[in-house]
Amino acid sequence: MAAGAVLLVFGVFMVGLMNLFGYTGTTLLRPVKESSSVWQNLKALFSEYGGVKGKPYYWEDGNAPTVSGGVVHFDERLIKSLTYLSRAKEAKCGWNGTHEKIGLLVSAEATSDLSYPPQDLPVPSPLYRGLGLRIAGADRIKCTLQCPDRPPVKFNAPGDEISFHYQNAIKPEEPVPGNCRVICAVDYYPANPLDALPEETTKPASVDELEGLNPGEFDYKEIEEKSRQAAVYKTAQTVYELLSADKPGCDSPEANLGNKRIIPTTIIIPQWIQKELGDTWAKLLEAGRGQFPFNFQDSSPTAGLSYDPYLNLQGVQINY
Repeated sequence: MAAGAVLLVFGVFMVGLMNLFGYTGTTLLRPVKESSSVWQNLKALFSEYGGVKGKPYYWEDGNAPTVSGGVVHFDERLIKSLTYLSRAKEAKCGWNGTHEKIGLLVSAEATSDLSYPPQDLPVPSPLYRGLGLRIAGADRIKCTLQCPDRPPVKFNAPGDEISFHYQNAIKPEEPVPGNCRVICAVDYYPANPLDALPEETTKPASVDELEGLNPGEFDYKEIEEKSRQAAVYKTAQTVYELLSADKPGCDSPEANLGNKRIIPTTIIIPQWIQKELGDTWAKLLEAGRGQFPFNFQDSSPTAGLSYDPYLNLQGVQINY
C-alpha cells in the first residue's frame, strides 16, 4: 500500500513537472492584468484590420482574448512573441522587413480543435486556455500597373492579403486596362511606381534557407497560384522568425536564456503548406532541434514543430 501511494504521488508529481515545462505541448498559464503596461503595449500594436508596418495586428474574427476580474486570459509569452514579430529584424532572424498585416485568432471550443491519434483522448484547446493563438495570414502582395503611355503606378487590387487558408487564394478580379500589364510581388511594389515611397519598392531580404520559396515578380493573371506560393513562403518565414527569437540579435542583442526565452513550446502549421515546403521542411525541423527547450523537437510527442490537416482552413498555431 505504502509503495503504491509513493508511486501514485511520484506519478502525479511527474505529470505536473511535464506540464510545468511543456513536455505535453503546453505549460501553465501566465495571465496578465488588463491595466498592465504589457497588455496596453500589445494593444498599441493593433490597427484597424492591420495594414500598418509595426502595427500589423487585428483580430481576424473580431474576438479578442477574454477579460475577467481585470485579468486578461492570455499568456504573457504570447504577448512577448507578438511584440517580437511586429518589429523589424535582421535577415538572419528570418527577414529584414517589417510585418504590415497579421490576422490573429484566439476563439476556440473547450475541447481540442486539432486532430489527434484515435487511441488518445482529446485535450482542452490551448487557445481556450489562453495559451495559444492562430496566425491566419501575414502581409500583402503588391502590384504595379505598367502602361506604354505613362509612368508606372500602384495597382491597388482588393483582397491582396496573404492568407494561410488554402481556400483563400487571391483571385485576379480587378480589370487591367488595355495595352497595360500588372506585375506583382510579395511585400513590395515592383518596377518603381511613381506614387510609391522608396521603402515600398525595396524587396526585403530573407535568410538563405527561405529565399527559394519567394514567388518573385509575376503577372497579375497568375496571382491565384502565386498567392498560395506566397502563403508557403510567409508561413516558413514566420516559423523561422519564431525559431530564431532567442538567438542573439533577434529579440534582444543578447541571447534569451532561462525564463526570458520566448520560443513557443509548439508551432503547428497547416498540412497543405508542409507538403509544399519540400526540402525546407527538413531545414526547419533541424532549426527546431537546436532551439526548442529540452530537445522537445525529438523528445516530446506533442511539442516542437509539427503540422496538422485541420489547420488547412485555420492558419499557423503556436502554443506555450
